Amino acid sequence: MAKHDFKTLKPQIETAVNAAITKPGFPIDPKGYSLTDGFVYAPIQDSVGNDAPYNISGRSVPMVMIIGNSNGQVFYFAVGTLLPKVKF
Repeated sequence: MAKHDFKTLKPQIETAVNAAITKPGFPIDPKGYSLTDGFVYAPIQDSVGNDAPYNISGRSVPMVMIIGNSNGQVFYFAVGTLLPKVKF
């Protein structure tokens, strides 16, 4: 897996997120959205339940998160979808 620095990719991420949130049907926040300053990850689990350990070192999906400045809505975008030419 290649290592990528958020600060290096941030301009490309901002461009891709802005393109995504201006598409028809995306909820509008009157004060816009803020991009969190870093990646977040969604772990991929093969089971759920009390006896299933939470795997913090397994497979995951790297994402970025935006938060509505007036309504607090949170949206996630998979980095691989935003930047398909960047290999993770």
